[in-house]
Amino acid sequence: MNLAYYYVDLDGNGASIADLMLLSAKKALPGVRTFHLTDSVTRGLGDIVVRSSIEAKRESLMVHRLTMIELFVKSLGEDALLVDPDVLIVTPPPFEDCDIGLTWREPVKGKVYGSMPFNTGVMFSSGKAGPFWNKAADISDYLPKSMKAWFGDQMAIALLVGLDAFDRRKNEPIEVAGCRVRFYPCATHNFTPETEPTEVLPAHVVHFKGAAKEWLPGYYRRLMCA
Repeated sequence: MNLAYYYVDLDGNGASIADLMLLSAKKALPGVRTFHLTDSVTRGLGDIVVRSSIEAKRESLMVHRLTMIELFVKSLGEDALLVDPDVLIVTPPPFEDCDIGLTWREPVKGKVYGSMPFNTGVMFSSGKAGPFWNKAADISDYLPKSMKAWFGDQMAIALLVGLDAFDRRKNEPIEVAGCRVRFYPCATHNFTPETEPTEVLPAHVVHFKGAAKEWLPGYYRRLMCA
């Protein structure tokens, strides 16, 4: 099993929240190889650090991320789990019979996700999925400036997959750029808690986004004691 995450230290403070994610991956995925996709200056964490010769800029960070994923997938040529550094791996998330596995948000308490149904904090890529990532990176380069800095990866993937196709076939694979794409609910594959968890949750991956990051160390301790 291969696991890759993208993290660039734009503020130059050397901080990273990936340490506990990497430890959880080592426990949940025996024999996993971890890859840190980053720029030329960020402190590397993981078994293998993959550095880009292209400078990462805050205003085009999501373009840089998708470009690095494309180059990584083509170079590795093997299956890989792609995650954000603020997740914890609890159990191996199953991604079956696909080249691309995407996690999608179900509307919660009336919240509508509209044009960005996918949460790119947990994804799967086969080694044959280079054409998918190539097209996603190309699309991201044409997005409005504000989206290139943030959320542009989600928007690019949504545009590439097609929202109509996704809405019609959430439970079936579709073909995109010659790749077999399947969809998996965030509830099981990429869950973000709304309150601080007091027990181990029934999700393969727990994603501590935004303000929830402060709960990550406590949840990691629960995993280690489970």
